[in-house]
Amino acid sequence: MGSIKNPIGYAFNSLLILLGITGIGFGIEGLKEKRATILFSLGMLSLLLVGIFPEEYKPHSFFALSFYILLLADIFICGLRMVQKKKSAIIWLLGSPIAFIIMLYLTGIFKGLAIPELVGAAFINAWIVYLTLEVEK
Repeated sequence: MGSIKNPIGYAFNSLLILLGITGIGFGIEGLKEKRATILFSLGMLSLLLVGIFPEEYKPHSFFALSFYILLLADIFICGLRMVQKKKSAIIWLLGSPIAFIIMLYLTGIFKGLAIPELVGAAFINAWIVYLTLEVEK
């Protein structure tokens, strides 16, 4: 979607950059409150860089993969921290490696990475919604 060949790819990439900036701030606040690790903000920095480097540029793949690995690792670590305090910890603790394994599996089934990325993005978005609801408590 963010390809330089796509006439509106700049809009998609601009939104990735904006989301990355917002996510870095959210991650820093989460780190202060011990709701996230530094990996969250680093993952969001990777997302920002995915927007800066569309898929035709060499760094794109590195930053895209870094985004998923860093965010899923953050979710896993936070799940470990929550294990004795919250019942929902099991979702995050087991869900992050399962999401990653499903993503890897789907790369062999589908042409392109859109479907595997959708799985990872859905799980990461669920985590962000969870964190947001936790802040509201």
